[in-house]
Amino acid sequence: MSLGLARYRLGDTPFYAGLESYATRFSRDEGEDGERLYLKPSLSAVFTPGSWLEIVPQISLYERLYNVDDRDDEMFVPEFSLGLATRLVKSFDVDRWGIDRLQHSVEPKVTYTYTPDEFQDELPLFDLHDRIEVLNRNAVTYALVNRLTARSTAADGSSAYRELFNLRLSQSYDIDEDRNNRSGENQPFSPVRVELDFWPTSKISMDLDSRIAVYGDTGLRSLTIGSSASDDFGNALRVNYSYRDEDSGAATDFIGLALDTPVLKPVYARFEERYDFRESRELEKILGLEYRSKCWSLLLTYRDRFRENQENEQEFMVTFVLAGLGQDKGFGGSF
Repeated sequence: MSLGLARYRLGDTPFYAGLESYATRFSRDEGEDGERLYLKPSLSAVFTPGSWLEIVPQISLYERLYNVDDRDDEMFVPEFSLGLATRLVKSFDVDRWGIDRLQHSVEPKVTYTYTPDEFQDELPLFDLHDRIEVLNRNAVTYALVNRLTARSTAADGSSAYRELFNLRLSQSYDIDEDRNNRSGENQPFSPVRVELDFWPTSKISMDLDSRIAVYGDTGLRSLTIGSSASDDFGNALRVNYSYRDEDSGAATDFIGLALDTPVLKPVYARFEERYDFRESRELEKILGLEYRSKCWSLLLTYRDRFRENQENEQEFMVTFVLAGLGQDKGFGGSF
């Protein structure tokens, strides 16, 4: 169960508040059973001195509460960040493709983030969130964003805006790594991250997220690229490819396909499939059916997942959703 509160402004002040939280109960055949509550409230402010510079300080509090075998554990970690950004804008008159004006913006950003080092080995370990959600960090991240926005004028004279292109280049500098050489390799600079989103039409999109190493054998460390297309009837198709080398964690090299269709409306169908190029085999297939009412939905999901040196794992899930509240109750099983 999760609850999120989007960042909202506190009255007419420059301050904003937000909240991220989720509660999970773990029950397993091997290992500890228990519950975990994760809370992350945040308070930030936006200052714009001189109207050209944006200053955004933020403090967040990570709180994790555990109940395992009748014992309670907790971890409290603060995080502080300070962001500086500005925006350079140039507009161009255009009279083609239904666009009458284009706006190009260049947005340099610098953010400093500090999270103190806290000992976590005595905490329960249910999944990766118990360790990598909160890590010691003392780093500066700098980024350059290029954005292209189109303006169109409708027959009634109203204006519509649509982002066409968004390219973000970023890199982080680890201050503690440079100062203490914690890794033993003295490599304070992270790989260069390249993120791209492109919308040639309102129904077609393409996206890319890659990381390029700057030490050793410089080259592509990871790549995720995808494309989506939809129509006015609710049909949608997405294809995505994901690659990650061994230096970035578990190596991956697979392609995924997802198809959505309302052909059985009010029952909506979804099919997904992933294929692994490294092993030359299917990874999993997913079939989902969702009955949508005005204020609630019922989802039936069947998953057939490949297990190495074992029989395929087959799972089914039934989920009940209340409109506006997200996935509320569900049950399922595997065989």
